[in-house]
Formats: sequence, C-alpha cells, structure tokens
Amino acid sequence: MSFRFPLKNNSRNSTKMEENSPQIFDGSSVENIDLEKSSLFTQSQYAKVIFHDVWDWYPTDADIVCRFTVTKGVVTHVKDQVAILPVGWTSAANDAILSIPATQPGSTSSTIGRGIPEGCRQEKVVFKVQNIPKDLQEFYQICYVGHGDSGSVTVCGASAPFQFRSPQESGEWCEVEDAEDGILIVRSRAAVDQENLQK
Repeated sequence: MSFRFPLKNNSRNSTKMEENSPQIFDGSSVENIDLEKSSLFTQSQYAKVIFHDVWDWYPTDADIVCRFTVTKGVVTHVKDQVAILPVGWTSAANDAILSIPATQPGSTSSTIGRGIPEGCRQEKVVFKVQNIPKDLQEFYQICYVGHGDSGSVTVCGASAPFQFRSPQESGEWCEVEDAEDGILIVRSRAAVDQENLQK
C-alpha cells in the first residue's frame, strides 16, 4: 500500500528541498511510501497514534466520530487531547480550533480484538456538531496532543487532511424516520453515516 502526503515544508525541521516535492509528516521528501516495507511511519513521532477512517470531508450538521489507536510504548497522560487544527499549524497548543480530552467519560477502550497489535489500545472520541468549525475553505487535521509530567506538549499523531462541507454542498440526501415521533426527516447521507458510526 502506498500513500502520497503533500504537506507544507517546515524549513526549521527539514533540509533544503525542492519547493513542490511531496513530503511526509517528519519532513522527509518522498515520492511514494510502501508502508509494508518502510519503518518511516513507525519511527515518526506523528505515527505514535494512528487515526482510522478519516474522511476527505465531514458534514457540518453531524457529530464527528474519531477512532484512533494508541500504539505500543506511548505513555498517555490525563491531560492528553484530540484536537482539530488547520493544516500548516505551528503550535498545537495555540492553533487548535477545537480540542477535547483524549479519554472521555464512558468512552470505549479496547486492547484486544480485530487486528489490534499487542500493547496497543483503540479509542474513540466524538466532536459534537455545535463545536466543529464552520469554515468550508480551510483544510484541517485531527491530531493527538500528548502532555508530559514536565508540562511538555508533543503531537503524537496526525490524520490526513480533510475539509468540512455544508449539507447543501454534499448533494446526497436521504430520508430518516425519527424513532420517537415517526416523522420522516431529510438529512445529508454523511450526517446519517456519522450517526451510524456512533452506534
């Protein structure tokens, strides 16, 4: 499996590179990465927490379900956060648009099961619809922001970039019956899919 990640060049963390060369999270210039043969992702600080099923875009009319795996060896802290940041952020603490605790009351944590390596933990958090950004032009990333006992802040995981779309832009609509009232409601298919992921 190969991926391309065109990210902004952060000049203080990288050597001189061609202006438009594709880059991976740690600033290395790469054309294609074979995840099965390369240990780059396992060594990168941004791959200590891996986000699953990140969409190209999310609807602005539904909660966002965020599933992620905390890999073996990551020391978590009660102050750890999952944050939405604009692509090109420079400080996770100052640039976060929205952040929530990485472990929420009543959240599910699984250490065994469907293909989860030993020592890893799978988590789920939910960004509530009323709090998500409404800027439809910006690109965002979901990041895991770890906190150390000394007060240090480290980004341990970053998702692929995504955008938000209004229900009108999504173009796909479906009818959903309200369970309580029996009334048919027209909603965006993406919003219904996000609600189904929460179940």
